[in-house]
Amino acid sequence: MMQPKVSIIIPVYNVEKKLLCKCLDSLLNQTLNEIELVCVLDCPTDGTDKIVEVYAQKDNRIKVIKNAQNLHIGESRNKGIQQATGEFIGFFDDDDYCEPDMYEKLYYNAKQSNSKAALCERSIEIMSSGFIHAFHDKKNADISHCIKKLLINDNNSSAILVWNYIYNRKFILENNLRFVDTKQISAEDALFNVSALLLMRELGENLAYVPEVLYHHLYHKGNTGATIGYMNKLPIFREELTTFITKHYNTPENRHNTHIGNIVILYRVARLYAKREGLSASIKQIKNITTYKGILQLQKTEIRIWEKELSLPKNILNWIIKLIS
Repeated sequence: MMQPKVSIIIPVYNVEKKLLCKCLDSLLNQTLNEIELVCVLDCPTDGTDKIVEVYAQKDNRIKVIKNAQNLHIGESRNKGIQQATGEFIGFFDDDDYCEPDMYEKLYYNAKQSNSKAALCERSIEIMSSGFIHAFHDKKNADISHCIKKLLINDNNSSAILVWNYIYNRKFILENNLRFVDTKQISAEDALFNVSALLLMRELGENLAYVPEVLYHHLYHKGNTGATIGYMNKLPIFREELTTFITKHYNTPENRHNTHIGNIVILYRVARLYAKREGLSASIKQIKNITTYKGILQLQKTEIRIWEKELSLPKNILNWIIKLIS
């Protein structure tokens, strides 16, 4: 059997049957036939493992890995990386779907430009309302632009997530690029991409870009990113990112953009807690977050950028910080 052009790693855990089937069908019906689906069964308890196994019996391009214990998405992706054999690797969520030519376009653009990674644009579909928002940013062809979007934590950019990328497998393995343990840290996508893209830029590598919306993310109440538990781990992610930038890529521009991203995370956590738990809970949570080393550094060195960079209502953080100081 020839080496697959792309291995697609899909951690699977307790997902609605029709969404999982739509996900797998969209991947198996790719115009790029030389693909490998690495389905990592993360101890699902709702029978979704049986669905994957039925699909695997019908299509030998599916490789099934069974975790001995629930590892969450970060470590499950890492196990998938170990088992993948494709020239490139992609990462997929078990409740999303993509256009039939997504991986063909990503692969051939990466090959044509001799790039270690390629990305396309994405959309988000709100299942409760049917609202669809497609993201478009032609500046994503510039690797430095993507790095900035990652550091400032711009959720409106396709650059910050891993779903709509492919990465050269040898590049991942040779540089030991892995995901953090998502039991401890959220936003593992951004940390992975920051490490990959900063290294690529340092090595003089370019980033292939497909300016079409090819990946579709479904937003619903079961999404991990919609929970308070996820938000509680975001400050740890920003602490990890701040430490990484300070240690390995400590330039004024990188520091500045990282600090802006720290502000954005503070605001998101404050807003979520105020909305769901009330203002007192929001103040308590922000008070806890401001004990983090990276956030303390932000307060001491970059306080002047708060109102300059962020308009109302984000400057509510100024008031909260002053209140708890």
